[in-house]
Amino acid sequence: MANSKGRPIVSLTTSNTFTHKTWRYIATIVLVLLAFLSISSSLAVEGKKVLELIGHRGAPNLRPEHSYESYLLAYQQGADYIEFDVMPSKDGVLMVSHSNELSEITNVAHVSKFASKKTTKVVDFKTYKGWFMEDFTLSELYELRLRQRYPKPRGTKFDNLFQMLTLEEAMDYILALTPVNGTTIKLYIETKHPTYFKQVLNVDVNQMLVDVLTKYNYLEHTMFESFEISSMAAMKNILSQRNIAPLGFVLLLFSNETRQADNGRYYGEYLTESGIDLAKSMGITGFGPAWSLVTKPWVDLVHQRSMIIHPYTYRPEEYFLKDTPYMTFSEFIGSALELGVDGVFTEDITQTREIVEAYESDNSLQTILIIGGVMALVLIIVFTASLFVAYFCGMRKSKNSSSINIYQQEEQVGLTGKPSTFVYQQE
Repeated sequence: MANSKGRPIVSLTTSNTFTHKTWRYIATIVLVLLAFLSISSSLAVEGKKVLELIGHRGAPNLRPEHSYESYLLAYQQGADYIEFDVMPSKDGVLMVSHSNELSEITNVAHVSKFASKKTTKVVDFKTYKGWFMEDFTLSELYELRLRQRYPKPRGTKFDNLFQMLTLEEAMDYILALTPVNGTTIKLYIETKHPTYFKQVLNVDVNQMLVDVLTKYNYLEHTMFESFEISSMAAMKNILSQRNIAPLGFVLLLFSNETRQADNGRYYGEYLTESGIDLAKSMGITGFGPAWSLVTKPWVDLVHQRSMIIHPYTYRPEEYFLKDTPYMTFSEFIGSALELGVDGVFTEDITQTREIVEAYESDNSLQTILIIGGVMALVLIIVFTASLFVAYFCGMRKSKNSSSINIYQQEEQVGLTGKPSTFVYQQE
């Protein structure tokens, strides 16, 4: 644009338009950042991984383990899984029991008719003296009554009330607990001493377990576990042939110096990178280590391979805590949370849940504060930048206005369009 004499005229609307566009850009950026950070905050709070709680043999702190009421209480307390241990009777019926030495969990020592069955055996490299599952038929096992494994810290109020259960009876009870159209209760089932029972009873515990769960259509709702890697590999092979995908296959780990009963390999080998890879190659999807074996570097190695970690066993009473480095159960569970494991075998679902929720609440608040601080910092930066932009735009506007005023003054005195003349005088 030019005047009648060809001199260009600077328009003020150029700087104004630039300023308005700049403010619109700034406002858009602020809104986008606020939306992004708000969504991030929401995801951080709502999407935080929850520690899965496995009711170890039900709720054995309140009732004898593997009893009806133990399962009921674990379910009522909201366990993510209820754990079963299975092994066969003398006549080949799969029972729910953690111990094949029966005096640990029943009144067998006080039943005179079974006195002659007391003996000494070696099971998985260890020597035991007592009464053994494989020497009792189902009808004989029905004559026994369950007792509290740890009477000193937990009492004996509920001793001698409950009989031992077959796996089918336990499954019937689980189905009875499940609400109509409700969420299926997830099970965590351990095959106990499968190599040993193959030797003494010539039975395949793995196939027996598959057969029972098939009857109840429960294979896909079960996480399988064992201290013997060959058992999990066999289970995976059986189910793969039938195109059935269970919840997973977990290898349990005992102390570093203890050997597996099926292959003689030390459990400590699975705490190495090569051991983790070996387990994964055999179909293992996770580990269930003794809590004392878990370290953060090992957790990271396992998670890098998309495998899970469910350590055992978290018991709340002082009787057990004295054998740990922790003063309180809250510290005990807190250590698992800090290590970043995926779940725990606990014997107090309610208390564990409260600790986990408090921990997650604290972390969520911390996350919100951090995100809030970042948002505030971003807004300060954007606001400061906008002030600089406004300042420089104002400077430009002022400069353009000054140039126009000078030009207008030149026109008034008739200087516009005239060339400047300089006269140089020589002396």
